[in-house]
Amino acid sequence: MSERAAQSWWREVDGKAWRALTASGTGWMLDAMDVMLYVMAIDAIGAEFDLSKAESGLVASATLLASAFGGVVSGALADRFGRVRMLMIAMLIYSVFTGLTATAQSFEQLIFWRALVGLGMGGEWSAGAVLVAESWPAQHRGKAIGLMQSGWAIGYMLAALIAATILPTFGWRAMFLVGVAPALLTIWIRRHVPEPQVWQRANEAAASAPGQVEIVIQAAAVSAHDHHHYHNIDLVVCLLGPVYMGAELPGEFG
Repeated sequence: MSERAAQSWWREVDGKAWRALTASGTGWMLDAMDVMLYVMAIDAIGAEFDLSKAESGLVASATLLASAFGGVVSGALADRFGRVRMLMIAMLIYSVFTGLTATAQSFEQLIFWRALVGLGMGGEWSAGAVLVAESWPAQHRGKAIGLMQSGWAIGYMLAALIAATILPTFGWRAMFLVGVAPALLTIWIRRHVPEPQVWQRANEAAASAPGQVEIVIQAAAVSAHDHHHYHNIDLVVCLLGPVYMGAELPGEFG
């Protein structure tokens, strides 16, 4: 590849693909923000509920374990109902239940709300990563997933900024109320991000011939950008992405 071609690769990507990446990447960034709010507020929450470090860590672990389950379920539902639709649902889940974390009055309620946040966390990565993979040209798909992944670091910084500005004055409950804001992004996604053509073709063909669902999906996947093997890679990414991102959490409790 020439230097000129390497510098202008983004020109080969159409607007629909960029919007898919914007939706998935921003969703992942805000997902990280909502998840990391707990880490930023862990001392204040532990003091209010008189939690041990083990109990505080258990709350974070519940989020991560639920994210694995959420990723699997979201992936299956995305095949049936659409990648964009499941992306929006996952974002609503982690946003709403982050806000409801502010209402927790006990350790049991806290771990319940944070586990439900985890469902949305895993679901967002699962649906978002596949949406990007199916929307982007094969030769640039790795770049797109890399850009999406970088959103986690930005979300971490946003959580730290929120903690620095809100926690000292208004307390940890107000922090989690701010975590509802990502739900507003779904309005833009609904209006501007279409389902990838791969999924649309498979869904239309499957509807006309229900008995051939597996064959249709495989054929559609192979026909898109000649990416005959990326589904296996995406499955691993969808399952391990959220868990890997949260692997650093236990270190915050030491």
